[in-house]
Amino acid sequence: MANVLPSILNLECHLQQHPTDKTLTAYMLADLHGRFEPLMKPDCEHFNPLPAAACLMDPVLVAPELIPLCLSAKAYFINYAAEQSVSTDDWVKLYVMVFIQV
Repeated sequence: MANVLPSILNLECHLQQHPTDKTLTAYMLADLHGRFEPLMKPDCEHFNPLPAAACLMDPVLVAPELIPLCLSAKAYFINYAAEQSVSTDDWVKLYVMVFIQV
């Protein structure tokens, strides 16, 4: 799951760097953004934090424009841990794993 967001970003980059037909490229980019908005935009009504959370386990999202996405993933971990009544030892492990890496 950690490869989902990097794959979307690679496709977006490829479309932006190698436009052969500008109209087709613009249409494909608009479709890409609309289709994957629930994964890429934390302010989306149907935002799904799981792919972003998976990226925190394998941190590949380091671009400044992706900071809101990473922060949403961290918030997901915090909320999940609170709902599950994670023990102190497990919380420390989770904290180190998530917050020290990003």
